[in-house]
Amino acid sequence: MMPDWIDPDAFLFKLLWQTSACLGLGLVLTSFIRHPARRHGILLLCILAAIVTPVMTIAFSSLGWGLWPAVSMNGENSMPPADL
Repeated sequence: MMPDWIDPDAFLFKLLWQTSACLGLGLVLTSFIRHPARRHGILLLCILAAIVTPVMTIAFSSLGWGLWPAVSMNGENSMPPADL
């Protein structure tokens, strides 16, 4: 049995992988830039993204927004079929 924080639906798991991805992307991007001021700006943007992304994830999931339609408990799509 996995610990509760490793559950993909847990907030701590989302917080860890999203902030790690934002900060890791910032470190990779800054390794290609030679100007210190631009490196600093990119790192600040990535830190801001690391703070905002988990908060927006929780906000969007509580509103029921997302890229893919949610599947209800009985296995049917929650969205009605589109009329073409």
